[in-house]
Amino acid sequence: MSNMINQSKTGTVSIAGTVTASGQTVSVAGAGTYTETTSAATFEGVAGLRKHVDLSGSVSANGQTAPLSASTDAYYDSNYKPLGSTSAGAYCVTTAYTSLPANAPAGTSGTWISQDCYASSAKTSKIGSGTVTYTVEADSANSLILRLTTRVTDSAGNVLPSTASYRVTTTGATSRLTDAVTVTVNGASANLTISYQ
Repeated sequence: MSNMINQSKTGTVSIAGTVTASGQTVSVAGAGTYTETTSAATFEGVAGLRKHVDLSGSVSANGQTAPLSASTDAYYDSNYKPLGSTSAGAYCVTTAYTSLPANAPAGTSGTWISQDCYASSAKTSKIGSGTVTYTVEADSANSLILRLTTRVTDSAGNVLPSTASYRVTTTGATSRLTDAVTVTVNGASANLTISYQ
């Protein structure tokens, strides 16, 4: 967790997936850049760290190209316990937490955190709740794949799953691999995978 949270890096991404609406499915492709940084911060009155990730680029579908921009922040205390996260239109606060195991062979899984999400830091309007689960999968003799799957249920009952995948070596070094996101709203769905280089 220390290596994952404190890592600072800039790189490129590729984007691939599909969008389905009105019975038609079109392919989506794109490219961009990302930057991840860590700094001191306070969240809900607790001093700790902020993991900031910026993503920018463009995606194309059915002959049309559109810009892509996303920014997320995850907050941790000094012992790397998740405190919450923020993104466009969402302010999420951790309500339950189980620490990740210090040693986890392939096949290990469990629930990491639960969160309540609000429209802003004022927390006057709850927009949903979520859980983050983890799975550990085989990779190589010296590494494993850690997948963190977030499932957010919004106030309308829509479930918005996403999975972040990391390679973790036997020394604890981590590298960000992919973010896979599925969104289904009002009969339309999008499945996108962002691959990090």
